[in-house]
Amino acid sequence: MFEGITSRLFWYSHMELDPYRQKEWVHPPLMIWMMTLHGTGTLVVKNGGEYPVDAKEHTLFLLTPQIHRYVISNVDDPLGVFAAGISVEFADGTDFFDRCRPERVLISAPQSEEICATIRELQERLSATDRKSAIEIELLTTRLCAAGMRFCVPLPESELPRPIERCRRAVEFLANHFREEPDAELLASMCGMSRTLFFRLFRAETGMTPGEFRLHRRMQEARKLLLQNKLTIAEIANRLGWENPFFFSRVFKRETGLSPRDFRRRQFS
Repeated sequence: MFEGITSRLFWYSHMELDPYRQKEWVHPPLMIWMMTLHGTGTLVVKNGGEYPVDAKEHTLFLLTPQIHRYVISNVDDPLGVFAAGISVEFADGTDFFDRCRPERVLISAPQSEEICATIRELQERLSATDRKSAIEIELLTTRLCAAGMRFCVPLPESELPRPIERCRRAVEFLANHFREEPDAELLASMCGMSRTLFFRLFRAETGMTPGEFRLHRRMQEARKLLLQNKLTIAEIANRLGWENPFFFSRVFKRETGLSPRDFRRRQFS
C-alpha cells in the first residue's frame, strides 16, 4: 500500500432478499460491490432509473455512498446476493469514494468477470482465521478497491471537500487519533503557529473547530462500524473512545437523526 492510503474491508454479507420486505432508500457510507448469486429482481436508484438484477447477465453492481437505492426481489425467483463494503481512506480521514461517483452502476462483461472471480475468492477466504488467509484477504480487498476506483470519476469541484494546506498536519493527526481528546497546544505546534492563529486557520480551512472535526471523524467511523453486525453498540462506542455506550447513542442520534440501532436496521432493511 502507498503511504497515507489504507484499503479496508468494513463489511460483507451473503443476503437472501425477502420479496415482501419494506422498501426503504439506503446509502451506506461505503463503496459496495454487489454480486448476484441467484434469482432475479430490480435495483432501483433514486433519480437514476431501474436496473435488472439476475444471476446471468446482470450480475455485478458498483454502489458508492452518493447512490440512494433499494433492491426488489422477485416473488417467484427470490434474489440472493453477496455484498462487500470497502473504503479507501487518505491520511486526513477522507474516503476516495466520497470524492467520486461511478461512471456506471451495472458492470458488464468482460470487465465484471475478473471482479466477480476476485469476490468469489474473497468469499472463500473470509471464514479462515490463519495468518496467510488474513494477508490474502487484504490483497483481495486492495484489488477490489482498485477495481472500484477505475470505474469512478471525480465529483465536480464544488462538491469536493475543502483543500487543506497550512493545517494539514493537524487534520491528519486528528483523523488518526480521534479517540483521544485533542491537545490544542500540540496541534498548533505541529502547524508551526500560535494557538490563536491555529484556531482561526483551522476553522477557515475545514469549516470546523478541532473538536467539531474530531466529532465528525468519529461519526464517520461509527457509521461504517455499524455496518459490521458482529460488533455490538457498546463495542463500537469503546472503539471510538466513548466509555459510556448510552452517551455514544445520544450523540449519534443528535448528529445523524437516528439511533445507532435504527441506523443499522435501516441499512440492512
